[in-house]
Amino acid sequence: MVLPAMVLATVIAGGVVVLILAAMTLPGVTLTTVSVAPVVETIIAVFMTVGFAVSSAGLAGLTH
Repeated sequence: MVLPAMVLATVIAGGVVVLILAAMTLPGVTLTTVSVAPVVETIIAVFMTVGFAVSSAGLAGLTH
């Protein structure tokens, strides 16, 4: 039952990594990255929180 949560977390993390790598390949991204980093971290935190909440709710629903 933990597998869906792990898959979800992996997909989200993979998507974030892809976005970061794509941003790094753009020209002149160093200055942008510095200012965007806090936003990216916030987005990652939100995704992780939502993913955890969804998986927890799903597990609770399956066990009851």
